[in-house]
Amino acid sequence: MAGKKAKRADDRYVVTMTVGHDALGKAKRKFFYGATQKEAKAKMDAYKNELHSGKTQGRLSLHDWIEKWVEVSASKETTQKSNKLYARKLDKTI
Repeated sequence: MAGKKAKRADDRYVVTMTVGHDALGKAKRKFFYGATQKEAKAKMDAYKNELHSGKTQGRLSLHDWIEKWVEVSASKETTQKSNKLYARKLDKTI
């Protein structure tokens, strides 16, 4: 996951991290910039921690999103029995 570290022409440092691959197999990369190499690496490490916790850039994790959907939307449109089933499946699988 951790990748290339380099100093740019504008005197900033960049650290590159591969975050996945697209449908054609091409690597998708994320870039982290800082005034020092240590600062750029710290930004990358913070991003990794967000990934491992299930949240990135203020987004909800899939589990949290489904849980909120069950509470807000599904509860208005489905029966109580269905909501309990959704909750059990959510806890069991995600």
